[in-house]
Amino acid sequence: MFTAIYGHLDLSSVSLNPGDQISAAQHIGYLGEGGTAETDGERKHLHFAIYEGEDSRIQGYEASADALLNWLNPHDFFAQYGLNTQSPGRTYSPQKDLGGNDFVLESLIPEGWEVEYDESARILNLFTLAGQGSARERSQAVLTYFDASQFLTLSTVTIHSIADLVVGEGNYAAKRYDIEKRPGIASFEGQPSWRNQRHIAIDFRKGEGRTRYYSIAKNPQLDEQTFQRVLLSIRIVE
Repeated sequence: MFTAIYGHLDLSSVSLNPGDQISAAQHIGYLGEGGTAETDGERKHLHFAIYEGEDSRIQGYEASADALLNWLNPHDFFAQYGLNTQSPGRTYSPQKDLGGNDFVLESLIPEGWEVEYDESARILNLFTLAGQGSARERSQAVLTYFDASQFLTLSTVTIHSIADLVVGEGNYAAKRYDIEKRPGIASFEGQPSWRNQRHIAIDFRKGEGRTRYYSIAKNPQLDEQTFQRVLLSIRIVE
């Protein structure tokens, strides 16, 4: 028995009753208004989830990783039944996507990937839609930012090598770092676990002087060709 959650709907628009049968493409209801109790004060959005069982889990979240065992990745679930839910490649847009006030740039989101914005950690997490675990655990690349007058490095990491290069559509000045968290340093808060391993991070900027620097870190398991496609697509639009 599987249960699906359609969260943050305008309940007054839902005419279904418990036990009703529904079919593919049937209208269920309208999304709740953004910034209201219907969406927990957030933007207008659908919170969709699937889990194995009949119990009611309307909160949609779990407090621990162990509690996620009966939750299913919807993309994998539908693929198992022959439905292709993979998204086409698209471009991250600061005008349309969350985080656009901090990340004023455009970047390729490859086919089968999506992006989430974590305001508390100040990151954009690019992750695969398919696979086990949370979006953070399926992370392939992470974008962060800082404002400075020059390239900076963290004292919490060991730098194995540094190389100058240019990235993106604007041929932005950049540095490629091969870095590794120093022993005894706490894990990077709010970051994917691979960020605590040795990995590549590339910092880049649009111009000289005090400006916004962006940094994109690569999951060590991500193939270099896909990473290069993302790098080549970057365009700072501010």
